[in-house]
Amino acid sequence: MIDFQNFLDPYELKARLFPAILALSPLELSACLWYPKLLTIELVGINIIVLFCILFTLTKLSRAAGFKKQKKLLQDWGDFPTTIFLRHGDRTIDYITKRRYHKFLKENVQGIHIPTPEEECESPELYDNHYGSAVNWLRQNTKDKSKYDLVHKDNANYGFSRNALGLKPVGIGFCLISLCLNCLGAYQKYRLTISNIPIQIWLAVVLSLIIMLIWIFFINKNLVRNLADSYAKTLLATCDRMNNQASA
Repeated sequence: MIDFQNFLDPYELKARLFPAILALSPLELSACLWYPKLLTIELVGINIIVLFCILFTLTKLSRAAGFKKQKKLLQDWGDFPTTIFLRHGDRTIDYITKRRYHKFLKENVQGIHIPTPEEECESPELYDNHYGSAVNWLRQNTKDKSKYDLVHKDNANYGFSRNALGLKPVGIGFCLISLCLNCLGAYQKYRLTISNIPIQIWLAVVLSLIIMLIWIFFINKNLVRNLADSYAKTLLATCDRMNNQASA
């Protein structure tokens, strides 16, 4: 059974539905440009139902593909950026700020131990588990979207990039199919005579090309890492915010 309320959640929309829409868009746009009657009142209801079913399936695929891709990315990165940034040896966050984060987490998260630089060097895997536990605590305590709106926005941005990267082969495949169908249709109907091909057919080809270029050059590992880093910094910065709220 489809959970419509969950499906319309802002995170679900951006992180899971948007990659699916991007993947399907060249075929959907081409179909509408070739067959404008699909947008008539008589057919629009049926098309919406069919489109929704396809998108719902693609959202499930994007989520599974995204988590599969995330496992490979974590092997390259060495761990989640949140854990990496809490390490003494990492210089992404300045020492003074990181010391405040360590102090706050040590005082508020039960069962963790913030190591000294020497302890961290001796047992890096052990203390990565402590850092990971502290980050999980932060995630659980920043679920209020009204108070931590930026955290949820950055998390959704990261989720979109990760899931889109996982769905990249499908997205490029749909673009190629769209281009082939457009060219085949233009050949059969207009014999590829440039002067005879209507503007909407050219538009279908151009849009498919643009979307394919987005998949090839924009959806990549660097995008995922940059957005993961942004989310990590935003989430860790809530240490200062919670500390200020507690002191007020």
